[in-house]
Amino acid sequence: MRTLSVCLLLVAPAVALEWSDPVPFYNDTFTLHGPSCCVGAGETLWIAYTAGRHTALTDKFQVHLKWSARGEAWSDPITVTGWDSTNLYSDPGIGCDAQGRLWVSWYQGEYPAPGCEPQNSAIWTVMRDTAGLHEPVKAFEGFAHTTQSFSHDPEGNWYLGFEEQTPFTDLVYSSAMYVRLLGDTWSVPHAISRGCGEPIHTNMYLPKLVPRHDRGIWSVNEMNLYRTSEYFGLLKSVRGDTVRSQTTFDGQHFVAALDSTGHLWVVYFMLAGYRLLTSVELVSGVPVDTEMIYNLGGSDPFICADTSGAVWVLWTRYGDELPVVSFSDGHGWTSPERAGYGNGPAKGLLPVHRNAGVMVLFESSDGHYYSTIGTPGPGAIENQFAGHSRRLSATICRDVLVWSAATPSLRNVGDTAFHSRPALLDACGRTVIELQPGENDIRHLAPGIYYVRGEGPRGQEWNHPMAPAPGSQSAGPSVRKIVVQH
Repeated sequence: MRTLSVCLLLVAPAVALEWSDPVPFYNDTFTLHGPSCCVGAGETLWIAYTAGRHTALTDKFQVHLKWSARGEAWSDPITVTGWDSTNLYSDPGIGCDAQGRLWVSWYQGEYPAPGCEPQNSAIWTVMRDTAGLHEPVKAFEGFAHTTQSFSHDPEGNWYLGFEEQTPFTDLVYSSAMYVRLLGDTWSVPHAISRGCGEPIHTNMYLPKLVPRHDRGIWSVNEMNLYRTSEYFGLLKSVRGDTVRSQTTFDGQHFVAALDSTGHLWVVYFMLAGYRLLTSVELVSGVPVDTEMIYNLGGSDPFICADTSGAVWVLWTRYGDELPVVSFSDGHGWTSPERAGYGNGPAKGLLPVHRNAGVMVLFESSDGHYYSTIGTPGPGAIENQFAGHSRRLSATICRDVLVWSAATPSLRNVGDTAFHSRPALLDACGRTVIELQPGENDIRHLAPGIYYVRGEGPRGQEWNHPMAPAPGSQSAGPSVRKIVVQH
């Protein structure tokens, strides 16, 4: 059964961002493919890419790295792989593990003909630390894709996600896979979402891996039924060798990031034909808020979270093909704004920690690549939704919800002052509990989203402050949205 999510489109005021002059990243005559970005140790910005030349006999590409300390200039390229006329290097990925070591991945090998098993094809990784680049290590043998799919968990484990391609008759099907680093080698591959060739040709595409704030990692991957316009997103929790399904989304082109509060943000184009750029905020894997960012379509989005708590999204706008950004710190999304002087498709997004901004990588109309840094102007985040209702965070409760009656709600309506007892409502507005002062047993409630709300004698709604009790899970001050889990 398909589920349709309903989005609330807020009319956001424009927030002018301050943008640096474009900085050249790549202007060589060789063709550049697949820039992949990460923030390394010391807040250094890193980008991995392949560059080379198409020839009549073969495609010759190398994997390179470039870095920038502050985004003001880029280093000379660091070559990771040499020229090899027998192999195709593609799909570069990059990430920084919990020890501050830089990792680069790539696919090496020819793409097999339909229905044929791949030969000499594998995913390789190389690690870079203070001693420089180490020897490459094979992570997976077979036909695959991998781009920007590294992640570590709070326990320090290091994961690499990839998309395995399996030949089937005259086609291939895709599966979302991952491996874990065990010492100096990678584990056997594990399936996050397995595709199939029959009875229904189903593809499970490249997983996007994101750290969890508590344990393990999150994985978001896209699913498609072959020769249909049916696209879905699958959110799963991964810890060690265990994979658990969490929730699904209706759309495509999924990206995800964890903000500074531990909330997961998933951004995607909802309902492929309508191209509604949509965000879903999740707490412990439970959706607590859905918003529309943009309703006129665009290309694959990029996402990151900065240290101020803001979440940023970058995409290429349809029509003029310009890179545009929007950000949210929990108040709603700002109106899309062109990324500085960017005059071509968006290619990458990174947080810049020193000034709570972002670096945007874009391809110019002449085929060259540039970066620019955008930062909110003074007071921009605080004032972006001045005069609008603040969207309040959700609080997770399990067995007990505590209401403090120390400060009862008092409100004047005309000449009438009244006290009213708050109620817990379900998503349809039905009262499920009349809350009593102190502990309220909610073990009988189904998991889901609820709201604390009261009503005065003239029907005016109000939100009662919820105060925590020692040793119990409860809502914080002025929180109205409650997520019940058991």
